[in-house]
Amino acid sequence: MLNLTLRTTATLVAALTLSGGATEAELTFHPAKDSRARKEFSESVTWRITELTQLLNGEPVTGPIPEITGSSEREWVTLDQYVELATGRPKRLDRKFEKLRGQSRLDFEVSGMSENVATPLVSPLEGVSVEFDCSEESACKARFAEGSTAPSTLLDGLAEDLDLRALLPLEDVGVEDRWTIDAAKLARVLAPGGKLALGPERGSIAASELLDPFEIATTVLCALSETSDELSGEVEALWRETREDEGRALAVIELEWKSAAKCDASKRALELMEAADAPTQRKDCALEFAVDSEGRGELVWDLAAGRAHAFELELESTLACEMLWSEGPARVGYRFKVAAQSKLEASFEAP
Repeated sequence: MLNLTLRTTATLVAALTLSGGATEAELTFHPAKDSRARKEFSESVTWRITELTQLLNGEPVTGPIPEITGSSEREWVTLDQYVELATGRPKRLDRKFEKLRGQSRLDFEVSGMSENVATPLVSPLEGVSVEFDCSEESACKARFAEGSTAPSTLLDGLAEDLDLRALLPLEDVGVEDRWTIDAAKLARVLAPGGKLALGPERGSIAASELLDPFEIATTVLCALSETSDELSGEVEALWRETREDEGRALAVIELEWKSAAKCDASKRALELMEAADAPTQRKDCALEFAVDSEGRGELVWDLAAGRAHAFELELESTLACEMLWSEGPARVGYRFKVAAQSKLEASFEAP
């Protein structure tokens, strides 16, 4: 206990010195009331199918095995204002979604035939302003800013926390201290901001001789932000050092990530096809994922500003998937595995 106290005290003294006499230096969330932060996130994923079995009524059947690879990029930028604060969290936060864009790509080859499909991703939330009322600690209520004509369904699944607060320790720590985080609490780290309604642009899925719109639209789902439901596992955090950058004291926190997730994406897949206006002839479509991920990351925390400064996470993932639909009385589809490499990055700056 004495060693921990000494390390914590030394860390705080160093942070105070580096930040030019700031009054706050703890590894906590404490931005100034009414302060603003522009938060820029990007996610890139490359993936390939490593195993594929065709199914007929639950039984494997023989047939040509395609070679399938893909990638996706997403970018979302918000301008947040911390209107009112409670201990360790906002009490009222105003957010404008300045940018929500991306692209998904699918490369498919079988029996000498090939298809290469690029799908632009957009969100009706782009340009929209949302107010979060977090008066109750257990839940935040989202509403559109006055005058908005956006449909209320876009509020479903939005999350206030874009600050990665779930990665912070629950107790006082100092440089070289470690803590463990239950991955079940980290869904909003893999999917910052929650469900952002990012999907194929209307009319962007062209007719294909080889691929059904269901197969094209669902490639969007090979992303961290789409497969973060029901997380389990642990993340180990280490406060590696405190460094100075342009007079700011920045805590550098290293992350060792290991998680698993399960996701029933059937409803989301249908939403994507509806957004793209790409009806499928397939009936009763279903899609389920089981995802295992491992990797490393780094959170850089501005000790004086009391919020995140930068974030990076790189993961290697294996997805076990099953895609099914009905054709007449038969239930057909695929069971397949996907190897994916993902990178999530973020920066946080005062505008």
